[in-house]
Amino acid sequence: MYVTFLCMAFIKDTLISGGDDGNLYLWEQNRIVLRQSAHDSQVFSLHAFPENGTLATGGKEGNAFLWVLRTDERSGTKRLDKIRTY
Repeated sequence: MYVTFLCMAFIKDTLISGGDDGNLYLWEQNRIVLRQSAHDSQVFSLHAFPENGTLATGGKEGNAFLWVLRTDERSGTKRLDKIRTY
């Protein structure tokens, strides 16, 4: 399966990209560490707010979501939690 990445943003040392498959991808170094279902269609836009660890996304279907990047203190595992829908 091939994915075309249409947009990207950084929150601190984490690269987040949006794909034409509707998913968000979190990267560490040169590998994907998380694939998060985000939109029903292509993720066309990302905007990061690094000061508070949030991310706004927009999809072709017309939805916009606000996410927060969280890191588990013990394991260091990162995840994105959807906190608002517009």
